[in-house]
Amino acid sequence: MDALGRVIASAIASMPPPVINVPKPEVKINSPVYVQPTEVKVPATTVNVPEAKAPIVNIEPAAVTLQTNRPVEWIFTITKRNEFGQAVTIHAKAVL
Repeated sequence: MDALGRVIASAIASMPPPVINVPKPEVKINSPVYVQPTEVKVPATTVNVPEAKAPIVNIEPAAVTLQTNRPVEWIFTITKRNEFGQAVTIHAKAVL
């Protein structure tokens, strides 16, 4: 009898768990849903500023010197021409 109980217990233990298919409920929204957020009250902050004259700050603008060096000479190289002999691609090099 004891052997029969062990055989039944091992047979039940080796069985795969049952698969339960529960259909998902279908949800339909027929009208828009409006949600009103709760009102949050934030207390006003008070800033105590002493009544005094603002300090005078003198700021001098930085001296700007702009210098441009223009090239003395240019070297142009035509690298591509179209079927009419017109220049399509030109490379320019400045000689200082």
